[in-house]
Amino acid sequence: MSTFWDTSFEALTNPLRFWLATFGYLTAWAYTRKWHWVAIGSLPIVLIVVMIGLAITGWWTNEGTIQNRMKRIALSRGMVASTSDDEHSTASKIEGDQTGSDEVGQAAVVLESSSSESESSSDPFVELVMRRMLQLRYYGPSEDAIEPSYYVASKIATRGRLGQALKMMREIAPVNASGFGYAHAWLAAHAQTIQRPLTPIEAVQLLHDLEEEAKFNLVYPNLRERASILEQLGRVDEAVALLRSAPEEMTQASIQMAAIAARHNLTETLRESSNSAKNQIKKLVYEQNATVEDWKNLATVLLLEKGFDNALVAVQEGQKLDPANPQLAHLKSEVYRQKFIEGTKQDPPVADLKLLEQAFQADPSNMLVLDLAANQLVAGNQLPPSLQAAIDLNINAGTASYRTHFEVASTFLISGKVAEAVPLLETALSQAPENTSILNNLALALALSDRNQIPRAMSLCQQALTLSPGKAEYWDTYGDLQTLGGDNLGAIQSFETVLTLDGSRSEARQKLVQAYEKEGMQELANMQRAYLKNAVDLRTQENPNQ
Repeated sequence: MSTFWDTSFEALTNPLRFWLATFGYLTAWAYTRKWHWVAIGSLPIVLIVVMIGLAITGWWTNEGTIQNRMKRIALSRGMVASTSDDEHSTASKIEGDQTGSDEVGQAAVVLESSSSESESSSDPFVELVMRRMLQLRYYGPSEDAIEPSYYVASKIATRGRLGQALKMMREIAPVNASGFGYAHAWLAAHAQTIQRPLTPIEAVQLLHDLEEEAKFNLVYPNLRERASILEQLGRVDEAVALLRSAPEEMTQASIQMAAIAARHNLTETLRESSNSAKNQIKKLVYEQNATVEDWKNLATVLLLEKGFDNALVAVQEGQKLDPANPQLAHLKSEVYRQKFIEGTKQDPPVADLKLLEQAFQADPSNMLVLDLAANQLVAGNQLPPSLQAAIDLNINAGTASYRTHFEVASTFLISGKVAEAVPLLETALSQAPENTSILNNLALALALSDRNQIPRAMSLCQQALTLSPGKAEYWDTYGDLQTLGGDNLGAIQSFETVLTLDGSRSEARQKLVQAYEKEGMQELANMQRAYLKNAVDLRTQENPNQ
C-alpha cells in the first residue's frame, strides 16, 4: 500500500516524471509482445464482426435508401439531367432555320454528345454507377427514377444501343400520357431523323411527343413541326389553327400556313396567311432593314400566290445582297419551273420550253426541272440543246432522278427501242423500288427484249399488282406476259380482270378475243367480238365525222 501511496504522491508532486515513466513502461511492454500473432489470431473475429455489421446494415437498408444514395452519387458527378432552365440552356435547336428565333426545340443533347459527356463517359466510376443503376432497374414510373433513367438511356444511345434507349425513354415518356418533357423531346428529335416517310402510328406518336415538349418549357415551341405532322395525318384544319396561334412576328409560321393552304386549295386561308407574311416583310423593306432571308421569304410567299414576276423581283433583290446564295438560286429556278407548269394548264396548253431552260440555268442542281424536261420528250416536244445535254449528262453520271430515267425510257418504249429502255428502267427501279409504273414498264420491256427474262418480268409485274391490285393497266401487262409465256388460260383471266376494272379498254378486249380463240372458246370470242363491233357502231353514230 505504501508503494501505491508513494507513487500517487509522486504523480501529484512531480507529474512530468510520472507520465514519462508511464510512457516508458508502456513502450517497453509493447515491444516485448508478439503483436503479429495477436493480429493473425484476431483476424477471424474481426471478419465475423464486419460481416455481421454488413448483414445488419443490409437488412435495415431498403431499396429506396439505395436509390437515394445512387442519386446523390449521380448528382455529385453531374450525371443526372436537371430540370432547371439554366442547365438546359444549351439544348439543341430543332430545324432552327425553319422554326425561327422564337422556337427552341428541346431535343435531347444525347443525340449529339457534347464534350462534357465524352469526358464523363470515359470515367470508370461513371461507368460503374451506370451499370449499378441498370442493375437496380433505377428507372420507371417513380418520380425519383425519371432523371437517372433519362441519363442512362441517353448514354446507352450514344453507345449504339438505340433500341434499349428508345424503350427506356418511352417508359418515362408514354405514348398516351404526359411524361418527362426532355424524354418526349428526345423521342421527337429521334423520330425526325428517320430517313423514310413515317407510318401513321409513328406520325401520331411524334405529334404527341411534340405536344408534350411544347407543354414542358416554351410558349411557342415546334409549331411548324407539329403542323407538318397534322397535315400528314390529314388534319389540315388543326394544322392551320395551330399555325394561326403563332405570334405575329413569326413569319415562317405564316409562310407554312400559306403553303398548306396552297396545297389544299384553301383560297381564303392562303390570302390571309400570305398577306400577313408580306406585311411583316414589306415593313422591313420600307425601313431598308430587309435581309437576304426576308427577300427569300417574300419570294416564297409570292410564289405560293403564283405571282411569278413579283417573286422573281424579290429573288433578284435578295441576290443583290448575296449573289451566291444557293437558296435564292433554287427559288429563282422554281419561279421559272412553276411558271412553265402554270402555262401547261391553260386552254390551250402552252409549253414554253424557254422557261425550263431558264429554270435550269438558275439552278442546275434542281432535278425537278430535268424531270419536266424529260416529260416533254415523252410528249414529243424537242428540247433546247442545253436541256437535252443536261439530261444526257445526268443520266450518264447517274445523278438524274428516277423520274427522269423513267421518262426517257418511256420515249424509247414509244419509239420501239425497247432494249435501250431496260437499263434506264433498271436504274429508276433501284432509286424507287416500290414505284408501280416503273415495275410495270420494266416488266414489259424485259419480256419484249428477251424471252428468257419472262419469269423475272412476271415477278416484277406481280409486285406492281400487289402494291396496286386495282390498276387495270397492270393486269393488262400481266396478261401480255402470260401470253408471251404461252399461258393463254392465265391471260384470259387477266384480261377479264382488266375489263372488270375498266370496261372501256377495247385493246384488252381484243386481246381477250385472241386468247379465247387460241383455247378454242369460239363462242366466248364471238360474244366479245360482237361487243367490240357494237362499241364501234355506237361511236360512229355519236361522232359521224370521225
